[in-house]
Amino acid sequence: MQFSVIVLLYNSEKIALEKTLKSIVEQEGICYEIILADDGSKNDCLQWAKAYLDNLSGITYKISSHENVGTVENINLALDLAEGKYVKCIGAGDMLFCKTTLKDIYMFMLDSDCTMCFGKIQGYRETNHGIENITIECPADIKSYIKQDINKMKNALIYFKKVIDVYQINEEKLEDIITNINT
Repeated sequence: MQFSVIVLLYNSEKIALEKTLKSIVEQEGICYEIILADDGSKNDCLQWAKAYLDNLSGITYKISSHENVGTVENINLALDLAEGKYVKCIGAGDMLFCKTTLKDIYMFMLDSDCTMCFGKIQGYRETNHGIENITIECPADIKSYIKQDINKMKNALIYFKKVIDVYQINEEKLEDIITNINT
């Protein structure tokens, strides 16, 4: 398994969730699993997502469902189910950029010998004529985050819990990593 894609759910709208799931199931050239991580939704978004995926053939998915524990703990609980070499978290309404996004990330990770990465985002809006891309000012690399509080940085890296646990990254090591990136 190359990727575990964690789809974060909390009272998600079906139309937003459909866009997200469609962008995942259309991925080509990569072996992945989907983990539906429901954080105690009061609506039927989890049941809807299960039915959507059940109607497709060959889609592997798991469910992490519990009472509301917050985003970070929801991710941590889903990580316990992840079997992929790499993990991608995505919220309902967000979409992967193209049909080879996961493959492109995977190849970048292998070629660069990385344990984690992140990239730019592409905004979009729906019009009567389809989806229109929007230019968004966003950081091209981690240096933009260096001016932020170290605790905010740690929280941003919580998505990479397994990497942090494996390498035993604590606040001091994180500060060293940030310092090295800045130089």
